[in-house]
Amino acid sequence: MKNIKLIYIAFFAMLFMTACKKNEIKLTDVDIVKDEALFKVGYFSPNSANPGVQLTINGQRVSYLFTNATPFPGGGYNTGGSNNSDYLVVNPGQNEVGISIPKKGTNVDSVVILTTSVTLDGKKTYSMFTTDSIPTMSAFMVEDIITRPDSGFVNVRFTNLMPNVPAVDFYQNGVLIKANVALKTCTNFQALTIANNPSNFQIRPAGALPASTALAVYPTTATFSLVNTRSYTIVARGYSGFTDANRKPNVSLVLNR
Repeated sequence: MKNIKLIYIAFFAMLFMTACKKNEIKLTDVDIVKDEALFKVGYFSPNSANPGVQLTINGQRVSYLFTNATPFPGGGYNTGGSNNSDYLVVNPGQNEVGISIPKKGTNVDSVVILTTSVTLDGKKTYSMFTTDSIPTMSAFMVEDIITRPDSGFVNVRFTNLMPNVPAVDFYQNGVLIKANVALKTCTNFQALTIANNPSNFQIRPAGALPASTALAVYPTTATFSLVNTRSYTIVARGYSGFTDANRKPNVSLVLNR
């Protein structure tokens, strides 16, 4: 069985740590060890019941239970998870990734909701994103080509995980910053100035007028500041037209570095 490690303090300890509040983001620089690959799963599959799921790699459970809108490992803004930009360290080559709902009180699979094979190159970093609800959930993987931006800037990229919105426009403080991001695609990282801090982000269907009602805004009641020289994936998620907490449209930011 291939070894899977976390690049930070063992994640099981996180189950018992309460010292950090969710919005006190603690980012960690990551470096690839030897010839291994770094791997993260962004679980953005909205379901009305929002069951807890577990992640396996090559049949080995590597996660605690987590729910919709959780990057594992790591976390972000308007997400589940920790306050870090962590990745799993995985041996390169072909790896079988599974997401399942376990039997209550065990780590034994009860309902397998996704299985996929991914090929990882050594010394590279990857994210796999899920979208859509059980039983039609699907996933795609992208390479995370991350470089540290100059001071005064952050790196951002954009992904559309809204199953019933073919393409999305992303706005910062009412200004269009990325247009026409198709469903189940993720753009390359681009530099974004922090001169516009504090920020909020809005998403609209591609081509909608800037003055039209946004599908979602984050944050809704306050603004926040992007952290200098860090890297984020800005996620459009949920279903257009839904209003329940688990499936309504939302904007999240995943921490990549």
